[in-house]
Amino acid sequence: MKVLLVEDNPGDALLLRELLDDVPDNDVALTHVERFGDALPAMIDNPHDLVLLDLSLPDSLGLESFWRLRQEMNDIPVVIFTSSDDEQVASTALKSGAQDYVVKGGLDGAAILRTLRHAIDRHRTHARLQRLAHQDSLTQLPNRGPFEDRLDSSLASARRRDNLVAVHFLDFDGFKKINDSQSHQVGDVVLRAVAERLNQTIRTTDTVARFGGDEFAVIQTDIDEPKAAAILA
Repeated sequence: MKVLLVEDNPGDALLLRELLDDVPDNDVALTHVERFGDALPAMIDNPHDLVLLDLSLPDSLGLESFWRLRQEMNDIPVVIFTSSDDEQVASTALKSGAQDYVVKGGLDGAAILRTLRHAIDRHRTHARLQRLAHQDSLTQLPNRGPFEDRLDSSLASARRRDNLVAVHFLDFDGFKKINDSQSHQVGDVVLRAVAERLNQTIRTTDTVARFGGDEFAVIQTDIDEPKAAAILA
């Protein structure tokens, strides 16, 4: 578990390292930087699993540090490393997306280690749920929600550029016979194959989604005349 500690007080950083080193099953590889400006280069040079962030840094103060970090590295879980005086600020950071906070000097190494592990687990669970909410689990295509969002933006873009958007709806005649005669597992193989073929057929600027069952839809953008939609169909 690679953890980036952003903390300007060398004593606090040393104490944290010693507390973690005292835990028998410690699996933390800790990297320490003292300034917020050094955090991003450290992440680029050596990606980490979690950022442990002090909110009182020489080049960034308070919640500004957290918000800047979320803007630059939204896919990395963040745990706030705070003094007891700043617990209210840390609690506000939790409401804004931080996974947890650790009070300096208030926990032993084992408790800190559990906090870091749980923060990573919660972040992974949240990311998985977000994917499930926007992605068809069988084909990995977008589902109806992101399709409708993309359609809205495509229509707005078409109005600005004075061109056209085509929407294709596809389903399969007789698909139920495959499931009934060959099993749903075979039907799933067919659906995944179809999704792959559709992805290979459209342009990178187009969108293909699965609405469920044997229903798919395609957004074809930046076309000048209906004939272009007929060609793709």
